[in-house]
Amino acid sequence: MYVLENDRLKVDIAAPGEVYSGSRFDWTGFITQITLDHAVTFCVPERLEKGVGTGGVGLSNEFGIDQPLGYDEVKVGQQFPKIGVGLLTKASESDYDFFTIMTLLPLCFRCFIHAQRSHLMPKLIITMATVFI
Repeated sequence: MYVLENDRLKVDIAAPGEVYSGSRFDWTGFITQITLDHAVTFCVPERLEKGVGTGGVGLSNEFGIDQPLGYDEVKVGQQFPKIGVGLLTKASESDYDFFTIMTLLPLCFRCFIHAQRSHLMPKLIITMATVFI
């Protein structure tokens, strides 16, 4: 878990695969909670019922919600890329449906954090980068 915070705001960001490892959401930008003034929280799970939904929590993002790149071009049994997830296997000729749990070969992630201060920007600047291997 990565935490960015100042005296008023705290943002919790899950490491890739830490809280979600499904085939729908991008694993690299999962903001699991935002807290204001140590009291007010803004993020909840997609569904409150255990085991219901697609695993979203907080601010999760998705690329290709309606039409992932390459889905129409591959045949059943072949893989297509889903940005931030990995390679998904096309199971049928039906239209893509993000609620369908698909077999996936996840990306390998390496996260790097760089923090610095400068005279132009006295506040701490944090750069996070995720590299897909």
